Amino acid sequence: MSDTTLLESVLKRDRSIVIGALLGIALLAWFYLVDMARGMSAMDMPMGEAMGEAMEMTQIAQWTPGYFVMMFLMWAIMMVGMMVPSAAPMVLVYASFARKGDKASPYLSTGSFLGGYLLVWTAFSLVATL
Repeated sequence: MSDTTLLESVLKRDRSIVIGALLGIALLAWFYLVDMARGMSAMDMPMGEAMGEAMEMTQIAQWTPGYFVMMFLMWAIMMVGMMVPSAAPMVLVYASFARKGDKASPYLSTGSFLGGYLLVWTAFSLVATL
């Protein structure tokens, strides 16, 4: 079997490649969110009268640029983690059409299609942060 034939046989499995990429993106986003949640729950939360004082200390009086960026990243990653799996069927349909129509670079056009979704979700994340 020549290299060209092997490459062609791998590329014909575009559905598996796209599913793997979408799954990888979603898993990375969820890993980040779970890790962030663990970090938040690891903070000591005293009970009783000291709880009110602890809550006052954890509240941020003003949003610094760093805090704004952290909140924006949290929203953006959360949107990717939730929305990529729900968009997967449409991305797979688009990849199928892209493979039939654009034989030269179906992955590039499919990536651009998914990038459009990610751009819209990132814009929503910015609005939610604001």
